[in-house]
Amino acid sequence: MVFKKGIIFSIPGIFGVLVGAELGLLKPCKKLLFIFAILMIIIAIYMLKRKYTNESENPTLKESYPKHLSIGFIVGFSSGYFGIGGGFLIVPGLIYSAGLNIIQAVGTSLISVGLFGFVTALRYSLNGDLNLLITSLYIAGGILGGWIGTTLQPRYLREH
Repeated sequence: MVFKKGIIFSIPGIFGVLVGAELGLLKPCKKLLFIFAILMIIIAIYMLKRKYTNESENPTLKESYPKHLSIGFIVGFSSGYFGIGGGFLIVPGLIYSAGLNIIQAVGTSLISVGLFGFVTALRYSLNGDLNLLITSLYIAGGILGGWIGTTLQPRYLREH
């Protein structure tokens, strides 16, 4: 059920990425950075004010498909506009729109992070704004870090 929510969130998000990337390519980088910083502060305040539970569903938030689809589009738009994977937006978006708890939202966000990041990178690369060396290093580092983390995590949990 959580996987389905991630897919439902991601589909309109991909369309949002495409629209956002088109507009993001028209803005000067310094203005994008300033707007991005403001958005990060707003999201941080929202996350600090929320109370989280590790229960299977967040009982304080009701799922609404229109809200789920529109938040997915808005988060995808922001991801494309700022040229980011959008993980810091996706997690609160999933908590707010799908009623997921923090643990579920973090895991489910990986669906959208991968899709939004790929589509954003593809669009920016078509404009010549993608450094393949740096991109390759980030991808290799992500794969290596993910492998190391999943290898060490069960051992860490047993010890603590």
